[in-house]
Amino acid sequence: MKYIYLILFLTTQLLSGQETIADFDVKLKGLMSKRSVFTIVEDDIIALFFDNKKEMKCYLLNEDKSISSELIFERPKKKFKEIIGYRVEGNQYYIYFTNKRRNEFSVLEVDFETKDSSIENIDLKLESKFLDAFSKNGKFYLLCLNGDSIIQLYSFDEKSSFNKKEYPLEDKSLKLSKTLFSQSSIPDVLNLEKIEGDTPNAIEKTSNYNKIYTTDKEVVITLDERKVETKLIVINLKNNISNVKWVQHIDVREDIKQRMSSNSFYHQGKLYQLSATKHNLAFSYYNLETNQRSKVINLNVNDSIWFKNSSIIQKKTNKFDSQRELDKTKQFLRKIASTNVGISIVTINGIDHITIGGVMKFTNRSGYMTGAVLVGGVVGGAIAGLASVYVSPTYYSYGSYTSTKSTFINCLFDENLNHKSGEFKNNTFDKIKEYENTIYDDFKLKTVFKYDDDYIFGYYWNYKYRLKVFKN
Repeated sequence: MKYIYLILFLTTQLLSGQETIADFDVKLKGLMSKRSVFTIVEDDIIALFFDNKKEMKCYLLNEDKSISSELIFERPKKKFKEIIGYRVEGNQYYIYFTNKRRNEFSVLEVDFETKDSSIENIDLKLESKFLDAFSKNGKFYLLCLNGDSIIQLYSFDEKSSFNKKEYPLEDKSLKLSKTLFSQSSIPDVLNLEKIEGDTPNAIEKTSNYNKIYTTDKEVVITLDERKVETKLIVINLKNNISNVKWVQHIDVREDIKQRMSSNSFYHQGKLYQLSATKHNLAFSYYNLETNQRSKVINLNVNDSIWFKNSSIIQKKTNKFDSQRELDKTKQFLRKIASTNVGISIVTINGIDHITIGGVMKFTNRSGYMTGAVLVGGVVGGAIAGLASVYVSPTYYSYGSYTSTKSTFINCLFDENLNHKSGEFKNNTFDKIKEYENTIYDDFKLKTVFKYDDDYIFGYYWNYKYRLKVFKN
């Protein structure tokens, strides 16, 4: 059977036309199911960390994708189980850990030149609620909520020392603690979807009403629980200024009692907004720099969907995929109006590839709502472990992308929201999933990360670890 898999693997290598850039033996102790992997890319150097909760093994790959260093070292023990971020200074890598409550922290320093490592607990115990962790501009950040209206930002530019800044929000009506944290029987479960910019994001993720985006310049939190407007909290990482904006949704209801579903997506300084009923739809963006709204794409139940570049697709994607196509506009509007609508955007070669649709929410046996991921609680899709959310956000996006139940259309637009003709081709995550499906075997220790303008899929299979590049 192993030889059959090998033949299939070699065949798919030829058919996919993709390049395997690294292929090396990996000797890992312990059960594979207990391990996780994350990747750090810095100046074309790839660092692969394999974590088994007791120790770490790391491979450093140089610009030629050859192994230049291999290390095994201890990691923080006991309560510091979750990896939430990193910093890199030359040959020194700092990996940050937290406990289950995400209020205490530890840092692991690895020096790939001296091959030494050390662990230090950070003198910080959060009194506030943890919102997010991210690595930008050579720094590691913690974002927290103190009370209901003060956002705190901790920035680490050294091993364990940090600076703290507070951003009081003047608008007391936001009620962030109630909005961002579950009020169910499980307290303090964070309901804030982390969105990776310029990456394919499934509308299963983007249909969440509360989302957070981080760029090199700013942190943006969008809140869409109220159907009539989007609330934005923007924190500028350069000048340390915060502000709150309110952007109205276009109301497409024919009657105030009619159900309307609405949501937004932040992309390259613009807030894209979608509102829909079973009779009408409106799609547009609001430029946050000029405070101007774009042209509005309107759709009535009696119209053809003139701006779509694909069929109307109803899809369930998990271990057993199923898909069918719908014919009529009224089917599309009826389906999405009764769900949480979502928008997903990725720009490729100057053209915006936009998915518009809705995701059905349902309750699983554990009582959690599925279709959107509770970042502070359980992680859906193919992801196991919160390290994927914070350290490997691209793989987190890929994992959610591979487990969806949705109705949607795919569209092509230019930056001014003019519709472009052409075929809406499979995105990179589609290509990776198709490749996975051709092997007929389960890959272990999977990861996906950006490398320049492409994506690399890493996986353990047949006693080797492979890195395979997939181009946009």
